Amino acid sequence: MASKLKTDILETVSGSGTIALTNQLSGMTGASMPSGSVIQVVGTKSGATFTSTSTSYVELPHLRCSITTLSANSKILVTMNVSKQANQSNETVVATEIRSSLDNYSAALLTNTTAFYPTWIQTQGNHIVLHTAGQAAGTTITYRMYGKVNQGTLYAPDLWGIGGFQSSTVIQEIKG
Repeated sequence: MASKLKTDILETVSGSGTIALTNQLSGMTGASMPSGSVIQVVGTKSGATFTSTSTSYVELPHLRCSITTLSANSKILVTMNVSKQANQSNETVVATEIRSSLDNYSAALLTNTTAFYPTWIQTQGNHIVLHTAGQAAGTTITYRMYGKVNQGTLYAPDLWGIGGFQSSTVIQEIKG
């Protein structure tokens, strides 16, 4: 249950004067926030798993997330969290990239590689990139992660039948 306090006058403890209160946040919108303010946060999480033997980049669809910008020329902070595993006996290298819809997913905003050697290991990875998109307000941008291997198999994540791990994407719009 919410509580509400209403008063006409606040006085100092000594009674020597009144305290003026103004609501500093009243009427604030993304447009009125100062540069550098986080004006919007969106995210997604998934318990889905992904497996691929592709040596060309393919999308990890459970990490896809979109944002519709509130401000022109804002910066977009993208964080994708996914656990990756490969068969190390194959000396497998896993490469991942974050890409955006602004260029039809043709260029990497961030590339990350992980090498796996002589046994199985699963690595937890936060992939973080600050994207200066230069977009108009109201632009919808979708961010995706792509992955490939040089050989062997990429698992993202491999839960060994246990389950419970959540991959996630969080996107923050920062006013420019």
